[in-house]
Amino acid sequence: MYLTELAFDAQVLKMYTNDDMKIEISPQEKLQQLWKDSADFSKMMTFELAGWITNYLEQITNKIDLDDIIKYVTQCLEVARKALPIVEKWLNYRFDKALKYFVYYAAFLFVKQSVDIPNLIEIVNEALLNDVEFHLQPFIRELFHSQPANLNHIRQILVALHRNIRYSSQISVHIENEEVLELLLNLELERITSNINRITQPYLLMITGCSEHLEVYLKKYLFEFVNTENTVQINIKDEYLVVIMKWILEMSIALYFATKFSVEFYEWIFKFLYDLKFARVRKAICNALNSIFVHKFLQKAQVFIQDETIIHLENVICS
Repeated sequence: MYLTELAFDAQVLKMYTNDDMKIEISPQEKLQQLWKDSADFSKMMTFELAGWITNYLEQITNKIDLDDIIKYVTQCLEVARKALPIVEKWLNYRFDKALKYFVYYAAFLFVKQSVDIPNLIEIVNEALLNDVEFHLQPFIRELFHSQPANLNHIRQILVALHRNIRYSSQISVHIENEEVLELLLNLELERITSNINRITQPYLLMITGCSEHLEVYLKKYLFEFVNTENTVQINIKDEYLVVIMKWILEMSIALYFATKFSVEFYEWIFKFLYDLKFARVRKAICNALNSIFVHKFLQKAQVFIQDETIIHLENVICS
């Protein structure tokens, strides 16, 4: 009896240790396992994860229940170099309505990677129109937050966002790169110059923060714009400065994650309070400072309640 039981146990052990024996698991469990493995790579689209998703998408007949996969993919803002050829295949799903998101994901990844693929920006524009649940917001933020991709691509995406108020109103971007800031300022001037007789939404509304190290460039840019002779009409120059000053001050007095420039930079801005050529700029600065006191943001914007700032306001009131 003992020998019989021992023989049976040996067979069971052999069955579970046989290399050819594979335990079947559900697709959801396999996806979760791959996702858990990718956690070591800060939620990167790994070669294994991209391969599994591709095989799954090509094998399934019911493409309705893809929410779990999309949820995971949305968090993969980086892609392993080895996985790029696999992800590129997702662009072939462009005319499969059920798999559109994977096409859009691939397009944004390749824009970020500065990969030159035909129709890439066309796909991105399509994505902005069709992404009703704003799944792609993190990728847009990442484009501006990290080292810039192809600036021509960035420009086209900004123009597309500007035309798409539904989407751009949901965008909140922090920029860290001088080239991107220069691009935004140029687009802003083009917008004002081209729409002098009608109101349009500023590009800078999408930018809710920027790195403090951009102060040097920003001050130099504004100083040269104001003091250099150019062909820009005074009303356009006035409007342009209003938009930029409002943007700077609104970032600086934001309740959360305010951008903090140096006191010297704000002092330079306050000089516009005494420049009668830029009446609307004076008004914009006064309105921004007034909002600090009205909304009691004093503890959040210490630089604006120093004696020097209050003196500036008193001088304007008395002038």
